[in-house]
Amino acid sequence: MIILVLVGQLLNNGMAWKEMTVEELAKSLDVDIHEVREKLRLVELIKKARKEKRMSQVQLAKKIGVTQSRIAQIESRVGTAKV
Repeated sequence: MIILVLVGQLLNNGMAWKEMTVEELAKSLDVDIHEVREKLRLVELIKKARKEKRMSQVQLAKKIGVTQSRIAQIESRVGTAKV
């Protein structure tokens, strides 16, 4: 799986987007690859369930007590460290 990451946030040296494999991302963050894969799987499950229930991001956010922008971050895999 190829993902896009905002390299500047990870490496503090600019704000360029870079394609990386999940394995490369895990290595660059010094985290377990299985944890990264599980988080990506959970993100996809959340997104799929929301769409199957025909809920908007706003509706889901209100239901679980977060902002719509947080749902958008999670679904786009930005800021999923706390998922």
